[in-house]
Amino acid sequence: MVTITVIAWGLAAVWLWRDYHHAITTAESEVKRLSLAAAEQTHRLFSLTDVFLDSLEQIISLSDGDMDTLT
Repeated sequence: MVTITVIAWGLAAVWLWRDYHHAITTAESEVKRLSLAAAEQTHRLFSLTDVFLDSLEQIISLSDGDMDTLT
């Protein structure tokens, strides 16, 4: 009876260790995936910001040119 109990506890420990290892591996891969997604979104945001600032510079330069012709 003691042998069966020890074997059952041993199998439960192995099962829990494998489940824990799988959970950690899954969490690490999710963190890597989400980090990559965040980096891509940040890059897109910076690109859009650059386009927006370039547009503002063009609008300002056109406005300055129009003001010169009015005076």
